[in-house]
Amino acid sequence: MTTTMPFPLRVEFGARPSLLLLLLLRRDTYALFNGEPVRSSSDVPGVTGSLFSLYEDSDVHNCISGDEKIAPHCTGGLISPGIFLTAAHCLQEEITGKDARAFARLRVALGRKITYQNDDGSCAGRALGTDDNIYKVRAAFWPKDFKAFEAERDGIFIAMDHLDYAVLYLDTCATSATLGNDRPMIAGAAFADYDNARGGGPGFATSFWGYGENEMGDSNYDGIARFATYTFTRVTSRSGAAGKKKMWIDCHWLPDSASTWQHSEGLAAAKDTLRMVATPNLMCAASNPMTIRLCAQITTRTDCLNAMKTTKAPIQSFCEWKRGECNVNQNVGGGNGVVTLPAPGGGDSGGAYWVKKGSTYVHVGIIMGGSELYPRWAIVSKTDYMQNWLLAALDRDTCISGSSLDYFDAFDGQASNLHPHATTDFVGGLASLSRFRDLSLLPVR
Repeated sequence: MTTTMPFPLRVEFGARPSLLLLLLLRRDTYALFNGEPVRSSSDVPGVTGSLFSLYEDSDVHNCISGDEKIAPHCTGGLISPGIFLTAAHCLQEEITGKDARAFARLRVALGRKITYQNDDGSCAGRALGTDDNIYKVRAAFWPKDFKAFEAERDGIFIAMDHLDYAVLYLDTCATSATLGNDRPMIAGAAFADYDNARGGGPGFATSFWGYGENEMGDSNYDGIARFATYTFTRVTSRSGAAGKKKMWIDCHWLPDSASTWQHSEGLAAAKDTLRMVATPNLMCAASNPMTIRLCAQITTRTDCLNAMKTTKAPIQSFCEWKRGECNVNQNVGGGNGVVTLPAPGGGDSGGAYWVKKGSTYVHVGIIMGGSELYPRWAIVSKTDYMQNWLLAALDRDTCISGSSLDYFDAFDGQASNLHPHATTDFVGGLASLSRFRDLSLLPVR
């Protein structure tokens, strides 16, 4: 299957303007579509939240940073009372600076309708802290092989972030007031629900709360968390239908005979367009059915201007007719074009996909920074692929009193084909120190 994208596109959900060199457009050019705004903070689980920074020029009494209001640049979710899991590219500014002390400016807001404002949009007029579900970060770590990369397949430009995971250790354990009855868990390698995303399967339904812009784009961004249900329908799975067992990094099917990428093969093998190995750690949800025509696929002016419009005044078209062609209107709706299903946007990057079981929220995936053949697919990093390292990370979470395995749903101790758990496979640092080191910087509790 091929795509008809008219030009190379780098989708960097929630990235700040100073991030990866591959970034072609600022983060404020993408908007969250087809998500429902929450009514109050009580509608947001305590396990999910946003990531933001407080800089020296931040005026917390007026909820302002520089000349803008304090707002998140990413989303994420708890996997234990002391660890917030998000995307590594959400830390690109700090990683590029090569000084772990920059982590001290990071803050995690949990279970809030608006990251740093009251539910009614007003400012509290004071610095917010743990009593307000705002937590400082004491350390952060990510895979040492995390890297932005490019590839090209059939003339289509692809740009993604490889192994886009990061754990942030909270300075204070998430309190019972924050969590309420909500309990975070991690999908292990034997988590059976993933198989629903197999080719020809029923679809893997998940819940998502994110802090991306609304359909009107950054100029109308209200900062309110939004909820959406995503159904994943593509993943590498041995039980998939014929011709739909193996998936490449761009969500397209490979022949059933294709081999599956192993971590030991490195990034070069994962992106090789000649060998084409299946990806074991990504899954895809459609942002549009394949029957939907994108702007570039429309051939008449009338159809172009009526393809999709904003729902609030001023009513504008998401496509524009220019020089006899239909293209995405970059000035409307964040430049997303036609999107009919839930689609992540600026501020949503790193956000958690959950499977709710009673009061337990099982973390199954992360919105990654990367390519998609957008706006066809939302591409997500699967949580189960990192179970071995996440176990090592939890072993260093002093907020846990029992076994780290208690925080996994279907941990598979025999799964040796996943990302390794060695502390040397990860890099990061403490907010109190300048140098980056590996995970052994934190002692096992």
